[in-house]
Parts: sequence; C-alpha cells; structure tokens
Amino acid sequence: MKKFDWKLSIRRNLQVLNIVGLWPELDGNFKSNLYTLYSTTTLAVFIYGHNFFQTINVFFIYPDLEAISGTIFVTLSEMLTMVKSYYMLQNMNILKQLMTTINNDIFQPKNTMQKNFIESSLNFWKKVGMLLWTMSGGAIFFWSTYPILDNSIKESRLPFLAWYPYDTKISPYYEITYIYQIISVTVIASATLSIDMLIAALNVFTGAQFDILCDDLRHLHDDISLDFNAKLINCVKHHKEILKFSTKSNIFFNWIVLVQFFISAASIGITMFQLTIVTPFTSEFYSMVTFGIAIIVEIFMYCWFGNEVEIKSSNIPYAAFESNWTEASMEVKKNLIYFILRCQKPLKMSALNLFYALPGLILPCYINFMEKYDWKLTISTTILRLKILGLWPAGDDTYKANLYTLWSIFSIALLTFGHNFFQAVNIIFIFNDLQAIIATIFVTLSELLVIQKTYCIVKNMKILKQLMVTLNIARFAKNSDKFSNWIILGQFFVSATSIGLTMFQLTMVVPFSSEFFSLLAFNSSIVVEIFMYCWFGNEVEIKHRLPFLAWYPYRTDISPHYEITYVYQVFGIAFSACITSGIDSLIAALHMYVGAQFDILCDDIRHLYDPTERKSTNFKNLLKCIDHHRAILEYNMMSVFSSEAFALLAYLAAVAVQIFLYCWFGNEVEVKILRASWSYFALLNQLRNR
Repeated sequence: MKKFDWKLSIRRNLQVLNIVGLWPELDGNFKSNLYTLYSTTTLAVFIYGHNFFQTINVFFIYPDLEAISGTIFVTLSEMLTMVKSYYMLQNMNILKQLMTTINNDIFQPKNTMQKNFIESSLNFWKKVGMLLWTMSGGAIFFWSTYPILDNSIKESRLPFLAWYPYDTKISPYYEITYIYQIISVTVIASATLSIDMLIAALNVFTGAQFDILCDDLRHLHDDISLDFNAKLINCVKHHKEILKFSTKSNIFFNWIVLVQFFISAASIGITMFQLTIVTPFTSEFYSMVTFGIAIIVEIFMYCWFGNEVEIKSSNIPYAAFESNWTEASMEVKKNLIYFILRCQKPLKMSALNLFYALPGLILPCYINFMEKYDWKLTISTTILRLKILGLWPAGDDTYKANLYTLWSIFSIALLTFGHNFFQAVNIIFIFNDLQAIIATIFVTLSELLVIQKTYCIVKNMKILKQLMVTLNIARFAKNSDKFSNWIILGQFFVSATSIGLTMFQLTMVVPFSSEFFSLLAFNSSIVVEIFMYCWFGNEVEIKHRLPFLAWYPYRTDISPHYEITYVYQVFGIAFSACITSGIDSLIAALHMYVGAQFDILCDDIRHLYDPTERKSTNFKNLLKCIDHHRAILEYNMMSVFSSEAFALLAYLAAVAVQIFLYCWFGNEVEVKILRASWSYFALLNQLRNR
C-alpha cells in the first residue's frame, strides 16, 4: 500500500503560514537568512504594528464607550494573534518534529479502511476550515469596504480606529494608511486562522491514530503471520507513540487555547453590544455579523476536534474487547487486561490541564450535594417573582388573614384586573371604529389571559404547595394538571386569536414602521414586545397618546391625569407581564420535574441488577422502580407534548395562515385599487405634457 503523506493533507495551511512568515521551509528552524528577515518585518509591521496603533488609540478615546467598544472588540482578537504567533515561534522545533513524526511507519494506515477513516476526518476538518475562512473573509471584505459603501470615505474615515503620528485625513497619508490597515488585518486573519487550523489538524491526526489503533485491535487475529501477543505489543507501542504525539501537541497550544477562550468570550459579548449601535443591514453591520460567526466557528473547532480525541481514545477498551481474545493464551489475556486498564482513562486535550481538572474536583462535591438536592431551589427566582406579585404566600401555607393577602388583593385588583377593566370598557366607546378595536383587543385578549392564569394559580395554590413539598420526597402528589390544564387551554385559544388579529392589524399599519415591527414581534412574545411598542411609541406623534387605548372616568389629555395614567398603564402591563412569565415558568418547571424524574427512573433501571446482592434485594429494587413509575404518572397524567398537543399546534398554525391569507390578499385589492387611481393621474399628466 502506498505510504500516506500526512503533511500533504495540510499543505495549503502550511503555505499560508509560510507566506505570513511563520513557517520556515523544509524541516529547519529560523536561521540567519532572507526568510527570517522577511518574517521579522511582516510580524513587526503588520501584526505588532497594527495592534500597537490601535491600542494607543484607546487612551485617546477612553471616555467614549461607543468608540472604545468599536475598537476593542477587534483589537482583542488581533492581540490574540500576537500570542499565537509568539507561541508558534517559541515551539517551532516541536512542530517540526511533529510533522516528521507523523509520517513514521507506526502511524501509517495499514489498509484501505483505515485510510478512509483518515480521509473522513480530514474532509470534515477542511469543511470547517472553509467555513471559518469564508466568515473571516466576509468580515475583512466588509471592514475594508464599508467606508466606501457608506460614503464616509469623503470624510477620510479609516476602516479601523487607530492613532498614527501624522494626520491621516490628508492625501496621500489617508490612502497609504487605508491600504496599510487592509493589508495588516488580512495578514493577522491569515496568521490566526492558519494557526487555528494547524491546532485542529494536530487533534485530527491524534484522533485518526486512535481510529487506526482501534481497527488494529479489532483485527488482532486476522494476520496469521504474527501471533496474537506480538500484534498486541505493537498496538501498545502505537498507543505510547500516540500519547507522546498528543503531549507535544498539547505543549504547543496550551496557552493559545486558554487565551483563545477568554478573548473569544469577551469579543462575542462586545460584538453583540456593537450590533445594537450600528445601522442595521449596512456594510459595517454585516462585518460584525460575519466576525461574530467566525469567532463562534473558531471556538467550535477547538471544542469539536478536541472532544473527538477524547471520544476516539475512549473507544480503545471496546475495540480490544471486540477482538477474538477468547482463544488467546492466559498470558496474552493478562497483557490485554493490563492494556485495557491503562486505556480506561481517555486522553483529554486541555489548556494547562484547567478545563478537565475542575470536574474532577467538583464531581465529589456535586454527588454529596445531590444527596440532599432541593428541587424547589431550581425555581427559586420564579417563586420570588410570584411572591412580589402577590401570588405565592410564604412557606408551605396558602392565603391567610394577614398583610400579604391584603397586598395580593390590592396588587391583583388594581394593577391586573383594573388595567384590563379600563381597556375592556373602552371597547364600548370605540365599537364602530374597526381599526381602533383591533389595535385594542389583540392586546386586551393577552392581558385577559393573565387574569385567567392568576385565577388558576390562586385557586390551585394548595395543590401547588403540596407539589413543592412532595418534590423532595419519594412519592408525588396527584392532579398537578388541575392547575395547568385550564391555563394551557386558555393560552392556546388566546394566542390563536391574537395571531389572527395581529395579522389583520399588519395590513393597516405602514410597512417597516416601528408599529409594523412591534406587531411582528408580538407573534413570538405576546407581552414583552407589546411593552416595547408602547414604550418607544408609534412614528405618528399624537398629543397625550397613551400606550394602550382605554376608557377612564376622567380626562386623560390634561396634566397630571395623563402622566398618572401613563405610569399606571406601564405598571399594569409590566405587572401583567411578570405574572404571565412567572406562571408560565412555573408550569414549565413542573414539566421539567416530570422529565427529570424519568431520567432518575431510567438510571435506576440501568443499575437494577447487582450481583453482590441477594435476589430478594434485587426484586425489591424492581418494585421500587415500579412504584416510582406509578408515582410519576400520578404526578402528571398528561404530557403537553403529546400527539394531541402537536395536532392542536398544527391546527392553530393553519388557522393563523388562513386568516393571514384573507388579510393579505384583501389588502392587496385595496393597494391595487389605489395604484389604479395613481395610474389614471399619471395618464392625465402624460396627456398634459403632450
């Protein structure tokens, strides 16, 4: 079989490193020659120089948060390139040795199947690399062109904010600096991506070697020219060489991966913030989107290929077990056992042993914690919100004659029922105005749902308190669906109606206005987006307009009645939003608890049989599992995600589309009638011109 050239598979990656001055030719290190001079110039001028000018600029724009965020989210990633290039140069001897070692005979595939394992892993590596290069190339393109596309080039704006010891707004300094920044960011991106791809390739090589080793172990009996023990010894030697290769690889990228995770996390956060500042759908906007995706793909590449090494190394004991070891001698079996025991701990690629040492320290504490696990603690934030809103009495009690009950009555009556009452009464006064009714009722319906949820949670408070108590014991209370069934039913009905009314409302508003976007957002989140629409308002400015249309027994267009009513409506909708989110979170938590109990039951069943115990003990464990299953079924008799629920969801979607068809094509008739009128006037204008 032809010898497989591992180095050839990453040839293009090494060529890019060579171009940016980070990979000397052949297998040597940096020497006193022209390439070393070229490498020094490239790194000093384009990588370190560009970072230096951007870093200095931070001191001049320090008080300006927007300017700092616009600079630092790129500067951090470019500084990471300096770290990568430093460790690349420092560990060049190790990398050259690895490139030589990987082509040794012991690492060569022995048949076509093993070669296919290698090519499959390398093909996926190339696809991920192509995605990373595409996203990074898009970011560079948009960064380089957005001053041209948004005409800020007339103001002598550079792609990146940086300080230079000369005036960059005059020609030809502006043009020279512009080109310098583009070349610098291209060199920086090429260097960092090539190093990332090289690290991923080293992990791919390690994982592929484990695939080859596993295949050799499975076929220990196939080659009759060697005995079983001799081939097993070869596998042990192969395993040792793989561990040496991975250890040297880890030495190279230890610090790189550690810094990469911290800087990438910070860059993603700052990029998300920066996206809220720039104008949407501009060149600058797309540059940030592609930059953010590139960082995510970069982190994904480290995690994915590093995890592949761990998974493939953990397959070694199973591969050894799959060999025909039953016919081997007792001495060979002992050797095989020793080898399997050595391979019980999978190989984990790490950053300074930090990312996998912590679980070993935390796990014992976590096991002790699980022995006294408090289910109620997992939804403590939700319960706290319900307490503030007057919907969760302290302790395990229900409502009693105390101050908390008085607060509950006051808050629910004034802020929840009161706000809905004034909006509902207003419908009587605007009954003949279809557009005003639609604008009111599609919000009012969702707020009426809050009343229904409030009623259900107050009515079933005793059941909920029992559920919270029984979650921490071995048995569960019955009839939890008595609380959630009516809320879910009302939620589906009101949501379907609100979707239909919102679709109708979309045909009346100005397309792509703030009101238009608020209505679209309402379909995905019924409360929060409505509050946003009320807060930021419509583009049409009306004097003393309230966020919601409602009737009040006084004039709301005079001060201070207007301000008081405005604040009241904001508090009312915020209160309703908190109630509905709190109750919805509680319902979701109940279903999460049921799922968690099934996980516990499945784990108990997997470990049901214990050969060290008596048969009667194992039988008792089985009875406990049966009782546990029965208790879970009693805890929640119906799953929301049943076939009936999905059928209902499909029906609601069909109804929404049906209403949308009526609204859309009905509106098209109106629009085209107006166009006919415009065409008539256009014709008159043409005749007049003649």
